[in-house]
Amino acid sequence: MHNLLKHLLVFAIALVVSTGGYHMVVGSGTAGSAFSTEAVKRVVEGFSLKEDYQLKELDLLERDLFRIESRYVDKDRFDPNAMFKGALDRVQRDFAEVMFFRGDAGGTRLHVSVGAFSTVLYLEPIEDFSGLHRELLRVAQVLDENLSDEVKRPEVEYAMVNGVLDTLDPHSLLMPPQAAREMAVDNSGEFGGLGIEITMQEGRLTVKVPLEDTPAFRAGLKPQDHIVRIEGESTINIDLQDAVDKLRGPVGAPVNIMVMRKGFSSPRRFNIVRERIRLNPLEGELLEGGIGYIKIKSFSRNTARDLEAELVRFRRELKGELKGLVLDLRMNPGGYLNQAVDVSDKFLKDGVIVATVEGGTGERSEQRATMNGTEPAYPMVVLVNGASASASEIVAGAIRNRERGVIVGERTFGKGSVQHLYGHRDDSQLKLTVAKYLTPGDQSIQSIGIAPDIHLIPSRVDVPEKPEEPDPYSLVELPHVSLFAREHLSRESSLDNNLGEGKTKAEDAAYKVRYLLEPRDRDAPRGLDPQQDWEVQFAREVVLAAPGSRRADMLLAAGAVVARAQEKENRRLLEAFTAVGMDWSKGEVVEEVKLGVTLDFGKDKVLTAGVPENVGMTVTNNGASALSQVSAVTESKNPWMDKREFHFGRLEPGGSRTFYQRTWLHSGYALEAVPVKITLHSQGKPIHTMTQTVRTAARKLPRLAYTVAMKDDGSGKSKGNSDGAAQQGEVIELQITIENLGEGPTGDAFVRLKNR
Repeated sequence: MHNLLKHLLVFAIALVVSTGGYHMVVGSGTAGSAFSTEAVKRVVEGFSLKEDYQLKELDLLERDLFRIESRYVDKDRFDPNAMFKGALDRVQRDFAEVMFFRGDAGGTRLHVSVGAFSTVLYLEPIEDFSGLHRELLRVAQVLDENLSDEVKRPEVEYAMVNGVLDTLDPHSLLMPPQAAREMAVDNSGEFGGLGIEITMQEGRLTVKVPLEDTPAFRAGLKPQDHIVRIEGESTINIDLQDAVDKLRGPVGAPVNIMVMRKGFSSPRRFNIVRERIRLNPLEGELLEGGIGYIKIKSFSRNTARDLEAELVRFRRELKGELKGLVLDLRMNPGGYLNQAVDVSDKFLKDGVIVATVEGGTGERSEQRATMNGTEPAYPMVVLVNGASASASEIVAGAIRNRERGVIVGERTFGKGSVQHLYGHRDDSQLKLTVAKYLTPGDQSIQSIGIAPDIHLIPSRVDVPEKPEEPDPYSLVELPHVSLFAREHLSRESSLDNNLGEGKTKAEDAAYKVRYLLEPRDRDAPRGLDPQQDWEVQFAREVVLAAPGSRRADMLLAAGAVVARAQEKENRRLLEAFTAVGMDWSKGEVVEEVKLGVTLDFGKDKVLTAGVPENVGMTVTNNGASALSQVSAVTESKNPWMDKREFHFGRLEPGGSRTFYQRTWLHSGYALEAVPVKITLHSQGKPIHTMTQTVRTAARKLPRLAYTVAMKDDGSGKSKGNSDGAAQQGEVIELQITIENLGEGPTGDAFVRLKNR
């Protein structure tokens, strides 16, 4: 594409001009003082956002502030001034025509700009929630009177509430009606749709995975397909929720989509009939040796009932009792607390499952196991990983701390708080953190998680297959090697405003096993096959080796299983590294190390935004002894150079090796110089640390100008009186010309028309 490319885009559009549309009726009236008797009554009785809804009354905010003040888990986190600032920040971030300027947190003058209107509000001191509500009411009145008609007033109030909640913790939020309904759909476990998971990648609506045995799967949709149109409407930069709404719908109704895929010369049409999609939050299968396998994807409202049904089915098919169970909670984000308690109760005959401590009252309550319906005491493994959170951690913690089974996998997410939902009559919902929970023994997992008894470390070493149609931006093919990626997972402790760590310290695992991940076909279905899953089969071996159900006995017997598995996986890792041209054999431990390390950013010595580059790291062994299993991990504020792995294997004295990693800064990345910390390891132990500066360069940008001509003279599909103005009843043909006046090329240029 030339730098000064001109696009002439002509649209023949039947644009019937109408005097119709929508308007908002704004009445008069003011809200009472915060938390008055009338306010409390409204909180108890609820209220409705009617057609005459007025932003300047902030009824919903008043209701939610009352809930926060009376029920929130930690009142020490309350800062009314910070909440006021948070509310303003959220509003001006979400609504482009609004700007606030206060100068400093304690300033009394607040400059408010709404479009072309500006004013100054003189603020009273904000010392409590009543003062917070009072000052936000004054701001809301200015916004209500001056925002353009197209801004939906309830959304402004939602933003205010969420700005207040942003100052508390990462799990408290107000869900607008659509988001609340989506959550209800997820928890119900079924909906009418196509059966695909979608995401936005660089502004393109992309299929993450088609679910097996669904309309999308049978129609042939594949991961990484780009949905370019839905019912004729372009999806470029579409809001993800809008896309979900368009794809979901009545069972039996068709939906037309246009799909672009690597290998397609142009988008292809798919006409897919919606079916009832069941999310299958729980799936089960019998493994060899009479071992049951159950995966719980989330704790929805029927999880415990579905678990019972699977266990009954297992016994029926086995014509007897289970020999043991693998309970898979990997990637399970949580769900209903009562379902986690009921699931735990299936395997425990007495004692505490979980305790909760309410923040508003300090009241402690305990959920205890009962004898009724308890499963026999067979060996049990619970599989978890870094994404197992909340309700998953309650189950894992109860099984582990009550010595009922063994935890295998990774340290869990570490979410030790409880949220309650408070509904509003406009269908929005406040999700508020109201309590902390403790696993048996009063152990908090907040920002710590549940530690595994057997720590599994997946590793990747493979050479990617060359594509049938090479990417035009492709560089030298690079091996994919990842040994430390799981150490850098984001967990609760990584989240802004997290509730801090509990007093419990994470225990060390009894065993560690590093294993090799098999390369995956990107076009293959993403459904889990427990018969081929390494971690599931390892857990099965642990269960089979166990002499009983006690955790201590299971761990003692697991030693032989771990030793066999690690010996086999060491051989596989060595073979995989050999296949990519690297000697990964072990050697002697070297005490005195001398290394030379350099980074190669190409001839220009910078990373350029929007351009793929292979960054090389060269390590030279300047010492007198050979080094084994040499690798490096980076740390940097530049996200494209942070937590990158470079691997070198064995380095003889005087020897050197270069390893490359692919980087591709996004097109808008700025000019900067950022230090990168490099830590080198040998056989898993740090041996050398250094810092080098990485320089980035901004790419040359396009600058677009456009002209619009309106034709109503009968040319093309137009029809009208030839005066060039849109009038009611005319058919207008728009001619849009786009010109790039900048120094850099555009990406795929497009015009998006929107009728207000």
